[in-house]
Amino acid sequence: MKGMKKEHVLTMAIVLTVALLPAITHAAGVNGSSGVADSFKSVAETLSQMASGYVGKSIAIVGGLTGLLFGAATGKILPAITGLTIGLAGTLGTSLTNSLYTATI
Repeated sequence: MKGMKKEHVLTMAIVLTVALLPAITHAAGVNGSSGVADSFKSVAETLSQMASGYVGKSIAIVGGLTGLLFGAATGKILPAITGLTIGLAGTLGTSLTNSLYTATI
């Protein structure tokens, strides 16, 4: 993060921590769940549902459109390719990850 100031990195870390706080407290067993494996399983299921639901689709759409718009505005191809990659990763990423973890050999 060469171009980012330390204040920006700290702000991003705080925002990320606050955004993930409900999932962390849920995993810690605040609502009565017990066991470390159950805690992590519930967090993984929650994040998977969020990523494959409307949250993931909206992030994919916004990321793809933002990259395409920045690419068109600056006249460079790299932001457009990055935006399309974010869109494809958001669209296909969760199904590919789930199929890799549930595959049997």
